[in-house]
Amino acid sequence: MKKDFTVGPSVERPITRDDLLDTEERMIRFFGEIARHEAQPGRFPRWNDSVDQLMEVAHWLARSRQLRSGLTGKPLTMKEIATRLCLNLHRRCPRNIYAVARQSQRTGRPDVVTYYTRLRVHGGFGLSSFVDFVEPISLPRLRSYRGVFDGGGQNG
Repeated sequence: MKKDFTVGPSVERPITRDDLLDTEERMIRFFGEIARHEAQPGRFPRWNDSVDQLMEVAHWLARSRQLRSGLTGKPLTMKEIATRLCLNLHRRCPRNIYAVARQSQRTGRPDVVTYYTRLRVHGGFGLSSFVDFVEPISLPRLRSYRGVFDGGGQNG
């Protein structure tokens, strides 16, 4: 009798409306926390996905009107959300954020909510897996410059 060690095709369960609503809630909490993030000395969060994906997230957050200004209580605009996300996640903010978000939506990929829902449900990834905390290196102080500038102006 021959043993068969092949694994059959994986069966992915369909994404339900409850999964999408749960992901929307998680996105609002996660990105809202990042938008309100205060700088911590020695820890720098960095976005690992593309900037156009981040602009699409900013567009979705602005459309949802869930993030509000602490001073006025009005919903934040897409410009404010994109600026805060790029600043706090240490990414360069595009000059025309609206064009970048629109181009990202036209690529044929699923929208950001469906994308993150698929990653969460099928892959087991959370939104925090897209953010790394980078700590700067600290070098010991130089006690002497002897040997630093030797070499006659050449490298080394």
